[in-house]
Amino acid sequence: MEMGELELSVLRVLSVNTIFTEKNATSIRKLRENAALLLKWEGETVYTDRNGTRVVSNLTHPVLLPMGSYYEWHCTQAGRYTIVEFDTDFRSEEIIRLSFQDGERLRQRMQALELDCLHKKPYWQFKACAAVNELLFWLLTAARAEYVPSEKLERIKPAVEYMALHFNEPLSNEDLARLSGVSTVYFRKLFTAAYGISPIHYLHRIRIEKAKEMLRSDYGTLSNVATSVGYPNVFHFSKAFKQLVGTSPGAYARERGI
Repeated sequence: MEMGELELSVLRVLSVNTIFTEKNATSIRKLRENAALLLKWEGETVYTDRNGTRVVSNLTHPVLLPMGSYYEWHCTQAGRYTIVEFDTDFRSEEIIRLSFQDGERLRQRMQALELDCLHKKPYWQFKACAAVNELLFWLLTAARAEYVPSEKLERIKPAVEYMALHFNEPLSNEDLARLSGVSTVYFRKLFTAAYGISPIHYLHRIRIEKAKEMLRSDYGTLSNVATSVGYPNVFHFSKAFKQLVGTSPGAYARERGI
């Protein structure tokens, strides 16, 4: 599965646990009833799905075990792993192998989440869902950017952060390049290498994702939504929405009973 095709929402965090497995331990899991993000931060474990696809999990290669997946795992090197189990709206039979070079940082964040879930302070579920979504964002964007040197990613970071906060304002490649202190041509090259799409396409995706959230709630007319996410009128909004979602915003709202 291509990383660009993977979209999911964390609905509820069920548990976070750190577990030790001995060498040659093995088990079969049939049709997982929930999803799990797993980091084998000591040793190594091999996962094999029902199609025979093998996925190796270790410190720099966490795995995503989707709801509905069927697999066998075999511990080839003893050690501990941390697993986050959660409910989601995404199903797949495929095990998804991820890549994250700073595995130690990932381990620390997952174990901090384990501590939060243990204490269950007020509103901990909100915090836990946000934390897992952030972890998945790290991992999925890292899959896009793993061949781009970190210093180059840092160059475009001001523009990426600005887009997240000002997506509903008129923005151009020139504006974003200026924020990053590089030429427009070089900015586009760096951004496309890191995210797999152009900066303006990325901006449209942010706008349409926000519009989808609004359409699932009670935010008024299509004109209100269009203006709220940065489009000058319903025509331009509807055109962009249909290009990215495959249906009109009105039809999207009706399909969800809005």
